[in-house]
Parts: sequence; C-alpha cells; structure tokens
Amino acid sequence: MKTYPAAGDSYQEMVPEDIILVDYKTDYVEKGEEQKLTDKYQKQLMLYKEALEKALNRKVDKTIIYSTYLGEIELADFVEI
Repeated sequence: MKTYPAAGDSYQEMVPEDIILVDYKTDYVEKGEEQKLTDKYQKQLMLYKEALEKALNRKVDKTIIYSTYLGEIELADFVEI
C-alpha cells in the first residue's frame, strides 16, 4: 500500500487499480450521528475526489471520512450537487 498526501488528507493505492481518498475530521460527533459528518463534508469531498481524478486521470474507488472520534465512515457514491 502506498499513501500520498493530497487533496483531502491523503489518498492510498491499495492494489494497482484501487484509489482510496481519506479525509480526517476532528469534529466531535456522537455514535449514531455519522450522517452529520457526511452532510457537512460531502460537497468538500466531492471536490477533492474530482480534483484527484483529474490529476491522476483515474477513478477514485472509495471515499472515506476518518473521524478521530468515531473511526472510519465510508461515503456512498456522491450525488451531483
């Protein structure tokens, strides 16, 4: 696995074809309220994803918010805003 600093906090190539965008968030959120983070940061992460795909000329396979309080929150496919 290779990890690179990038738009968002990092992106990772897990296997040659998979790219994972990870953005770390320190917002305090209670367990069960993960949707608050996804609602708050979805547009920002969509922009990071688009920029990374353009820069690498490759598709981002997974987008993750990593909450320092809750752990990993995987985002579903983005709805165009």
